Amino acid sequence: MATTPAADAKLTVARLRTLLRRSGRTRNIDPLAERLHRIFRAQRLRHLPAVEEAMGHQLAGLLAQIDGIQRAATDLEDALEESLQAHPDAHILTSFPGLASPTWAATVPGPEHGRYAVGAADADGWTHGHLP
Repeated sequence: MATTPAADAKLTVARLRTLLRRSGRTRNIDPLAERLHRIFRAQRLRHLPAVEEAMGHQLAGLLAQIDGIQRAATDLEDALEESLQAHPDAHILTSFPGLASPTWAATVPGPEHGRYAVGAADADGWTHGHLP
């Protein structure tokens, strides 16, 4: 991963293709890799070396934060999936189209409401947090 314009300029077209594939791209990889290669070599992206280095450190920190958020979200989704599978009505809840973890958590009443509780409707007539 290149975090500064100087490092970006050193990326080859082949390396850019590899990075695009790893990121999930499947179409137009070759033209995009060549376009990025031209853009990364443009002088207009350059700053003083100290500024580029500082921006690279900032970018690395931001990417680390995003990675941590993604891992936390994945852990939460795994915990929700485990909770769903332990629910006595899991086979019913997962049979509804589009209703699986994590969306099921917003529809199932909490233990304080009982198994089939229906909550009060809001001004629009929707019940939130309860099976309709």
